[in-house]
Amino acid sequence: MAEVLRAHHRLVRFSGGHEKNQAHLVRGDSRRYPFIQLNHPDWMNFICVDVDEGDGLERLLYPGLPRPHAIVTNPANGHAQGFWMIDPVYIGEGAAPRPRLFFEAVRNALTNAAGGDPHFTGHLVRNPFAHSPAGEVTYSRRAEPWALRDLKKHLTEFVDPALEALGYVDEQPKLWNPVPGGRAHTQVDRALTEHAEDRALGRNCAVFYATRTRLWKIHRDGRRVEEHAHAIAHQINSELPAPLGGREVDGIAASAIRQVHRGKGRQRVATDAPDAYLSALGRRGGRARTAPKLVAAVANLEVAREKVSERALERAREAARLRRRGEVASAIARALECDVRTVRRYFRRAAEWAQALLRERSLQGGDTAQATGSHRTPPSLQFTTAWNLSPGVSVAPLGPDWVLPKSRPQGRLA
Repeated sequence: MAEVLRAHHRLVRFSGGHEKNQAHLVRGDSRRYPFIQLNHPDWMNFICVDVDEGDGLERLLYPGLPRPHAIVTNPANGHAQGFWMIDPVYIGEGAAPRPRLFFEAVRNALTNAAGGDPHFTGHLVRNPFAHSPAGEVTYSRRAEPWALRDLKKHLTEFVDPALEALGYVDEQPKLWNPVPGGRAHTQVDRALTEHAEDRALGRNCAVFYATRTRLWKIHRDGRRVEEHAHAIAHQINSELPAPLGGREVDGIAASAIRQVHRGKGRQRVATDAPDAYLSALGRRGGRARTAPKLVAAVANLEVAREKVSERALERAREAARLRRRGEVASAIARALECDVRTVRRYFRRAAEWAQALLRERSLQGGDTAQATGSHRTPPSLQFTTAWNLSPGVSVAPLGPDWVLPKSRPQGRLA
């Protein structure tokens, strides 16, 4: 059964680790990690129910529930996680709403029927097919996946034989309850409503998001979040009826600090004053996803290219002006705050442009006109074409401002 579950896992890259608060992105054999990411963000292959009660195994083995393919029990406290292998359901972008809603309804019904944690995200779970699992594993004999309709049928049609034998027909349990958090007897319900707006969160996520929210307020005041993060996380955790461990809370606080430094999770604040963080974010721009953004990105790119070209032309003209004053390339580079190779590239391009203009004029009969003196040389060609520079390098200006000395300059900037 472990190999069947592993084959149904199907993930090549996933979060895995030896402790649930130290998982990282891995690839390869998923049996090496006691804690793994069970489902792909867009594909649901498993339903996992987390029972935070001392009789978790007995709850998941109740006949009213469809038999899970695997149950991992924590020997320290009796908490358990049940896994149902299902036919894959696509819930990503562009997914049809009905399959996704039906999947959520079946998952909620199984959670409510087992008395599980309605806020459990199911992202990182105890690995039921690990070489060294984080708990005792109980497998089922069923090897084929469950269809969602079969899970619902079992929950709706189950009849408790003991109650039926005693004649308690009206006392049969109502196991099909797809409302999220329908059985609010788990330990974290009240605390989560106080510290998290999203009711689909577990204790770890609730402490993390509440800590990050308060850290952003500190960050906006200009204070260092590192000095307050751990105290805030431990305070929020202490208010839970079932607090997390100290090391786990320290890891949550460190994650919240990294998120704030990366600019993630910032709360939107309605204010008339300009926000420095949002202004910097807007100047950097973002990934274009829609048609208007793509059009704007192309237009901004063209404007940026024009600005860069204009600035490069001005710098080239300034380099020519300094060259006429007798400055060497290294001095010009220091004055323009650029590399010497950039200055020499300006000179090479000027020479290429000058030679192109001469060729064009030659094809139009300009040489004959100049020799006979029939007309004046156009202003665009009034430049010197031969300078005594380094061997193999000739320099020419772009126009009237590009007239350079015929001898190699030896001056320095004052």
